[in-house]
Amino acid sequence: MMRADDALLGALRALVSALDALGKPAMIIGGIAVIARGVPRQTIDIDATVAAADLDLDEVLATLAARHITPRIENAWPSPASVRCCCSATTPRARLSR
Repeated sequence: MMRADDALLGALRALVSALDALGKPAMIIGGIAVIARGVPRQTIDIDATVAAADLDLDEVLATLAARHITPRIENAWPSPASVRCCCSATTPRARLSR
């Protein structure tokens, strides 16, 4: 059985790998960033942002998908005109335990 810490670290590694592969300025934001600053809080996802200047959205989506980072919300993939994308590093699903 996978521990919650292992699942979180695996998801974080996958996202950092994807962001590095894109070669664009990017950062982890949201709850994980708050936790990294020392503020305890509960979160169920990892949020990130990527600089949008000359960003190829198809490349971003392919890079995320190659690392099993998938939408948390059905039909969440944006249209090319969209500037936001809602994804979560949750595949393959891990059974979490404390």
